[in-house]
Amino acid sequence: MLNKVVRVYVPGTIDANKSAENIQAQWTQTTLERLAVLFGGATAIKAEGAWVSDTEGLIVEPVVLISSFCDENRLKNIVKR
Repeated sequence: MLNKVVRVYVPGTIDANKSAENIQAQWTQTTLERLAVLFGGATAIKAEGAWVSDTEGLIVEPVVLISSFCDENRLKNIVKR
């Protein structure tokens, strides 16, 4: 049963106010590939996220959520590596 989820959030900014669009695309592809190999599949979903920067205030940015589902044994084996 695939009752565990591993999720990676890929941010869309660097240093609070600089776009990271090119880097975000590269990290999304790399993360998709890695999670697919480790867990047998992965899904990427574009979303909008927000956080508060100490210097810039509220940052609203595009994010990509990458998820893989797995069973508990597989997750434990991967974490041990």
